[in-house]
Amino acid sequence: MESGTWTWFDHTADVGLEVSAPSLEALFSTSAMALFDLLIETGATTEDQTPNEHAITLHAANPPELLVRWLSELLYLHETADLVFRRLQVTHLSDDHLIGVVIWEPFDRARHRIKREIKGVTYHQVSVVEEPAGWRARVILDV
Repeated sequence: MESGTWTWFDHTADVGLEVSAPSLEALFSTSAMALFDLLIETGATTEDQTPNEHAITLHAANPPELLVRWLSELLYLHETADLVFRRLQVTHLSDDHLIGVVIWEPFDRARHRIKREIKGVTYHQVSVVEEPAGWRARVILDV
């Protein structure tokens, strides 16, 4: 699976995320990995437990809205079901539709450490843009 890169930037009392990737699917996957890199201590998951899968299907008016809904859904699953994501894959992506699969394990306070609380994913200054070298996205996280 191809992947991209991300950087963080300060934004008032929030945190901004800028992601670059060679494809739109990789952009959405990389954005999710970045979200959980900020949220959970890196390398805190284990392959010792049997992984669980969860399918996600989302619809939105356009790619920026779809990105916010994708990240918000992942954050919601983490918060409400106490999940830690091991891997994820976007299996289908169009301008208004996303299908993805996340591999997760239960959150274990003895092994996992929350690095930073994320209250939500905002629509403020969100963008998803195709560039000559691939795709770039910006999103602001409410922390």
